[in-house]
Amino acid sequence: MKRGFIRSFKSGPTLRSQKAALRAAGLDVDDPFGPVHSEDREVAIASLEPGDVLVVASASCLGFSARDVLEALSEIGKRGSSVLDLDTSETVSIHPDAVPALEFAARAESSSRAAALSRARQARRESGNLGQKPFEWSAEKIHTILQMRGEGATNAQISEAVGASIATLNRKIRELRDNGKLSDTSKKGAD
Repeated sequence: MKRGFIRSFKSGPTLRSQKAALRAAGLDVDDPFGPVHSEDREVAIASLEPGDVLVVASASCLGFSARDVLEALSEIGKRGSSVLDLDTSETVSIHPDAVPALEFAARAESSSRAAALSRARQARRESGNLGQKPFEWSAEKIHTILQMRGEGATNAQISEAVGASIATLNRKIRELRDNGKLSDTSKKGAD
């Protein structure tokens, strides 16, 4: 028996186009007690019997990520059912023996992603860039920049005096120069 599944999301087929595709496949999408399930994929999968086909307008309707789709295919395979992708007219069936392999692949992807995130967090901690709030420039700090640059101080000295990183100071100097508050002749103390 054919059963349908419709999911609303911003980046995929519209509900109207999904319903039209399922209608063209011979499913009654207007009957609230019919074979088409909206939004709740788990209910749609739970309604499948061995030999049933879950019809979707496109593969993207089945899940948002590869892992999500693999998990859905795994559950569908455990029920002895298959999926019909109307976009490609392709029927995908997963043999129950393939389910452990799919679950293994999903676990591997999850572990790899977790390890990469862990390394990124560690690198971020080591760099000292922990996402603090942006440096706040007071009128006094800007006056210090203008005064010290006029006296020929280096950017490193000015940076230390105002308590900003050199990169932050350079951005502020560029901004002051662009706004005409700092002339290029006061550049003599730059590193």
